[in-house]
Amino acid sequence: MARPDRLALAIATLCGLSVAMACVDERARTGDAPGRSEPPPPASVLGATSAATTAAPGADASVATAGSAPPPRAPPAAFEAAPVPSALLAKLPSAAPIEPPGPVDVTLDRAWATRLAAARIASLRRNRGGATITLLVRFEDGARAVWKPAQSHGASNHRAEIAAYHLDRLLGLRRTAVVVGRRLPRAAVREHLVATGTSPEELARFDAEVRDTSGEVAGAMIAWHARPLADAAPPRDWAHDPTLAPERRLELADLLLFDALLDNGDRWSGGNVLSLGKGGPLVFLDNAAGFMTTREVAPRPALSRLRASCLARETTLAALERVGPSAPKNARLGARLGRSLARDPLAPVLDAAHLEALDRRVALVLEHLTACRLEAGARPASSAADAAAALEVGSAADGAPASAARPPGD
Repeated sequence: MARPDRLALAIATLCGLSVAMACVDERARTGDAPGRSEPPPPASVLGATSAATTAAPGADASVATAGSAPPPRAPPAAFEAAPVPSALLAKLPSAAPIEPPGPVDVTLDRAWATRLAAARIASLRRNRGGATITLLVRFEDGARAVWKPAQSHGASNHRAEIAAYHLDRLLGLRRTAVVVGRRLPRAAVREHLVATGTSPEELARFDAEVRDTSGEVAGAMIAWHARPLADAAPPRDWAHDPTLAPERRLELADLLLFDALLDNGDRWSGGNVLSLGKGGPLVFLDNAAGFMTTREVAPRPALSRLRASCLARETTLAALERVGPSAPKNARLGARLGRSLARDPLAPVLDAAHLEALDRRVALVLEHLTACRLEAGARPASSAADAAAALEVGSAADGAPASAARPPGD
């Protein structure tokens, strides 16, 4: 065995043998000693072009041991700031709120959109639980987010998350967090996962399911709600449950309508009906099962669920009517959503077929709720509780009169 050189011996004296061997290993990696080979260091700068950005998945030798998690490493360098999306910030999606307004403070949308799209990311780690791959993000200013990368899992469409945010704001619901598309280097993301002790099984899943283009992974960056979330799944027959508050029934009616427009069939699979704090207002989180191409001509469970009830908030219905089939083509919801999504950094987010399908769903929703009106008699004037019991469309008594709302913007 070769004797360590003087430098390594000095280090051993000062720091111990293990540090010396680490230094020898480092010299071997950089070519100062024969017989060692390791992959190049990962990219740590968002959008940087390097060998690590295009490295093959699974190249990290530290996770080669099967059945045991790699030891946590020191966190890699932060992802550097990305270009600010000036087009998106120039005109964020917005509309006059329905009454009563949702719980999300839209005055913070601009700050959140800027952060999600462009701020330096200090750390990134695997989000535990859930059927799909999501990653927890912490920015250098301490704010948090969730990043849903492009992946092969059938229930996760990151583009649907982006579209859901824009749709929420264009209808004035104000119940989704801000969502902006953002690309991250695959190798750098993987290095962060390794550094935070992600198991070999989860790393293998990341390698197999996450999709990239030229080493860059597109994903939806979703703002973190300031208040804790609580499960708010209602009783099975919630529309007729006298113990459920009238406003909660109307919130759930808004959620059914929203999901019907998104074609989101995964809301009721468990854990996807959430409120801000126990008993707080509903927020519409986890919308990645919407806008699935595979369901464009297949039965739509979300629409079927909406049709099982006639309950709707009058102001929500009025907002939808203004962007429905009776509106000029360029003022319909599909056209408005298309123009708004064109400003996102991942544009095009949806293709023309999806936007046309959205307009068809708007027509189907309005057709159903119009039939409910006719059955109940013109424009009903009952309370929210009576509307639930009588299967009527909610009245102006449930919120502000429809005439008080302004047309949605885009």
